[in-house]
Amino acid sequence: MTDSWAIAPADADAALVTLRGAQTILMPTHQNVDADGLASPLAMRHALAEYGVAAYPVITDGDFPSNLRFLPGVESVLVYGRDELPAYDMLCLIDCADRKRLGNFAKDDPSRLDGSVPIVNIDHHITNDRFG
Repeated sequence: MTDSWAIAPADADAALVTLRGAQTILMPTHQNVDADGLASPLAMRHALAEYGVAAYPVITDGDFPSNLRFLPGVESVLVYGRDELPAYDMLCLIDCADRKRLGNFAKDDPSRLDGSVPIVNIDHHITNDRFG
């Protein structure tokens, strides 16, 4: 690979194996979640259900945006600070370039991102600091 930001196929395969092997995954969104920031975790939830994995998108700040309530599967979305988070054995961060974008989810308990549970980080931003 010539691009330092590109993912190696072996790393992508390892992420897929890790995702499929989890039992319960939290997928916290970036702050001020937008359509791709919520639709992508919802799609991942749908895909992982085929493998018996429970996955929950979590809005990390504020209320559920009314303009995104049309998305399929929104009943599975949790709102941080309002809904109880289930016990989880993995985090999957989608469309989140750095830890700061996780807002209170990261601030309230920094140990969530200390590597004690696996973190898969799927992101398209060149600024991603490759945590996870």
